[in-house]
Amino acid sequence: MVKVFVLFAAILSCSTIAAAFHPAAHAPLLTARKSTASCLQLPSGRFAQRRTPTLNLLTVSASTTGSQLSAPPTPGQLNAPELIKWLWNEAQFREDYPACSMEFFADDVVYEDMVYAEPFVGKAAVRDMLIKTKELAPPDFVFVLDRVGDGAKCCGFTWHIELSTRPDAGKFANGMSMYELNDEGRICYVRDLVEPFPKTGDFGLRLASVLGKILKLSPPPEPSST
Repeated sequence: MVKVFVLFAAILSCSTIAAAFHPAAHAPLLTARKSTASCLQLPSGRFAQRRTPTLNLLTVSASTTGSQLSAPPTPGQLNAPELIKWLWNEAQFREDYPACSMEFFADDVVYEDMVYAEPFVGKAAVRDMLIKTKELAPPDFVFVLDRVGDGAKCCGFTWHIELSTRPDAGKFANGMSMYELNDEGRICYVRDLVEPFPKTGDFGLRLASVLGKILKLSPPPEPSST
């Protein structure tokens, strides 16, 4: 019985996360409001076109809203919020993305994207994941940085997705991420999380409560003899 409930919870979680990136699933979420933040589009082999942004002092500095891309910084030159803004506001617009961003990842980086069952460990695995994301993401997806924290070495930030072909449609999905830097100023840990679809409200908590009660009634596993 316990295995049945655990399997049901796992299937529900996986389907919820997977559906978050399915364009048809988000059609009911599209609303007729314009974004007031700068737009960041995953490149498709050439520079993406930016809509003229309304300056948001919480997230975008004057240096990142100009028409010219600045020279890449060096690892250790930027703190976490500054590096996040460079990666989102500039690096993803460069023709050499994601290669231009790999210098800012530690060799032993751990990248946890909650869409995937397992984390990406090591710079090579992260590079392959970023390349795959670039190839598979719809070309009209626009990633918009909303709010950025102020932690110098560990920083959280929020973002959302819009459609560049329908900027009037509003938000497509919301997400949160956290980046942590090591002592060299390189990214050593990342966690990405996108909002689920459908939104189950307190159903997840109710299910967790039931599973918790069932587990309490089940005997613990026998200790290992080794």
